[in-house]
Amino acid sequence: KEYIEVIDELSEIADSIILTTFNTSQDLPATAIDPELLKDYCDKKNIPSLVIREYDKGYEELLKSNSKIKLIIGSFYLLGQVRKII
Repeated sequence: KEYIEVIDELSEIADSIILTTFNTSQDLPATAIDPELLKDYCDKKNIPSLVIREYDKGYEELLKSNSKIKLIIGSFYLLGQVRKII
């Protein structure tokens, strides 16, 4: 919800950011922020980013990364879905 502040903070510690989305109808239907909107902001700030709409493919890309530290952040909806495939 406060993606500008979050991306600004992440840009100081992240090599790159993978932007994805989720689908859920649990409890109340919830939708993710459009990852293209986040990508536009990253591009303006010269933050390396990649849009992968399918969260499972985004997770696979994260695992291929050479980064020592891999971080998954987002809504509890996204984390719940990623947790199922970890």
